Amino acid sequence: MKHCVSFQPYDIWFLEDNELFSHRKLLLGLCPRCSKPVLELSQVNILTNEISIIKKSGHPAHLFAESLKPQVMYSLSECNRMKFKSVPFSWVYGINKECKLKNGETVISQYASDFFENKILIKRTTSS
Repeated sequence: MKHCVSFQPYDIWFLEDNELFSHRKLLLGLCPRCSKPVLELSQVNILTNEISIIKKSGHPAHLFAESLKPQVMYSLSECNRMKFKSVPFSWVYGINKECKLKNGETVISQYASDFFENKILIKRTTSS
């Protein structure tokens, strides 16, 4: 993105296709030099197959983002939050742990875990 200087967007919203445009995404950023909000909407025209880019900054950018909020399918920040959630998702495998207590009982805990090392307790059984 570019305003006063070039910078990276802090979030990307992926928007629904409409009757005129497809592959729509809205890049949201904050200019590091002047601290104004900057938006860049890129979309492909279905009829002519041309890419159109709309840039806005300042207060009009805020109003433009508010008008596009109902069309958001998902955002990059949501995907990143889901990736590092404490609840396992995607491929999940099981972990069984056995613990012996001082009174002679055995506790078996079963966990579901994913490849990001998020774990959740599924079942805990006690036997003597």
